[in-house]
Formats: sequence, structure tokens, C-alpha cells
Amino acid sequence: MADETVLANGHEFANKGMTLYARTCANGGTPLDFHKGPNKHTVAQSAPIEVDWFDQCDILAEFNVDDTVLVDSGLAHGEGGVNLSLEWVGCIMLKACRGEPALMSGEGVEIEYRFFIPDSAVLPPLGKGVKIVQCYLPRWKIEVVGDKLCFEERVLVRNLPMDVNRQLSTLIETANITPRIRLAGDSAFVTVKGPVVDYARAEWEFEVMVEDVQDLVTSFRFPHVLKTRYEVPAEGGLMWEIDFFEADNHGLVMAELEVPFADHEFTRPDWLGQDVTEDERFGNGSLAREPWCDFCGEVGALRVSN
Repeated sequence: MADETVLANGHEFANKGMTLYARTCANGGTPLDFHKGPNKHTVAQSAPIEVDWFDQCDILAEFNVDDTVLVDSGLAHGEGGVNLSLEWVGCIMLKACRGEPALMSGEGVEIEYRFFIPDSAVLPPLGKGVKIVQCYLPRWKIEVVGDKLCFEERVLVRNLPMDVNRQLSTLIETANITPRIRLAGDSAFVTVKGPVVDYARAEWEFEVMVEDVQDLVTSFRFPHVLKTRYEVPAEGGLMWEIDFFEADNHGLVMAELEVPFADHEFTRPDWLGQDVTEDERFGNGSLAREPWCDFCGEVGALRVSN
């Protein structure tokens, strides 16, 4: 959802259904769904607003009503979402603020393959890419305090679900984690990953407010990578992510594919090079600390495509 959305002349929603496609949600849902009322009078007197999905940035923060009084602003939780009733809808202001975190990784596990691209000239048409900058925080400064994920006493993620809280706490205690903050286009994400075991690793990713973390990323205090990411559709609804790295990793091009389970079979396009999933040097965290320019001369064999 945008930072602020104003809907004027709310009474005109009578006998109409209206959906706001203000942001594409991780689960494919729409943030707000204005259901039609049976007649204008009912809509004017009681306008239900069903909220099917929130992300970290999206919560109904304030309601400004034109020329009347907001009578009932209580939240009622139910299986169908959250409902709000307004005595009269004149002008509703929906303003973003911090709310429940959006856990982006479905089961807390990432199963991903990583490939070297020996010749980017033979890649298929890529379309428009997304600029990404991501930094890697010192793992020993990440902690769970109550229901919050914190760094240097600074809150990164609020309202952790109980099961995520427990799992993250256990993983953080081992100190075998990779904490990352990513700015991608107009979005920001906080991610905590575990070690890679047989192409799989624990992963929790949360969308957060850009302004809450932007200074940490753009200060360049921490190891970081810059890249442009493109997407190429794969079979079975999967997606190849093609990364063109910049700065100290300039010249490196990688392809990643996340699969639903460990034994999932997929077709390898001709433009793929060698599988480097288990070569720790090609992890983004490693490239942030020991970039491609430091070791590219040692891996000439990778430039020969499979």
C-alpha cells in the first residue's frame, strides 16, 4: 500500500465493488477489498472494509471522515480478515505504519541452486531489471528480544509470530546465521538465513519499512553487494533470477533458481554454466566480504559452459 491513499466521496461506492491494487502481496492477495452494499443508504450508514492481508508496512492507521463523525472504529478479528464499520464514509484516509510482519518465506526453508553464467550475451531477453543493494550485518549483534528481532538494540522486525520467534532464537543461539538487509526497488527486506545443507537452508524473510533500515544499508558500514536482478520464467511456474553484479563484483553474472523441494527436477537452459551452489565463494554474503575481483583469475574453468 502506498504511504497514503485518500478515497473521496465514499457514498459513491453504493452498488459497486472496488479493489485497490496498491501493492502486489507475497501471497497473491489484494490488500483491500471494498465489498458492494445492497443500496446507497446501507453503504452510507455502514461501510464494511475487509482487510485480507497486511505486510509489515500496511495497517489502517487513521480515518478522516468528511463532514461527519466516526462512530465505530473498532477492529473485529475473524477468519475472513479484519472488518471496520464507519457510520458515514465521506473521506477515508488509509495511512501506512508499522504492523504485523509479513513472513515472506513460506515454510522457513529455502532450497536454491546457484549457477555461474559464463557468457551473458547468450541469455534470453531480460526486460527491465531491479536495482538491489544488500548489506550483511555482524551475526553476533542480532538478537530476539521479546517478540522483536533487533540489531544493536535497534528493532528491525516487530511482532514476530511465536513459532518464528522460537525457531529464530534457536538458530541465533548457534551464531551460525547470515543476517541481511536488502533494498530492492521501493521495498526493503530483513532476512536471516542458516547454513546450507544439501542445497537447503533455513530462511526467514520479512518486508519492513524502507525508512527503518535504509540508513543501515546505504551507510556502507557493513559488507555489501550491488546488483541488478532480472527474472526469466522457468518450467512449472518457477523463476530464474539473473544477477548482474556491480562495484567490486563487476563482471560476475549469476543465475539462481529456488525450488519447492530438494528432489525437484528442472531443465537447465543452455546458457547456464557450472553449478556453484556449494562453492561458498559465490554466496552473496561471501561476495560482500571477498568480492569477485579478488579471485576471478583463479576460476577460469567456470567460463566454459556446461
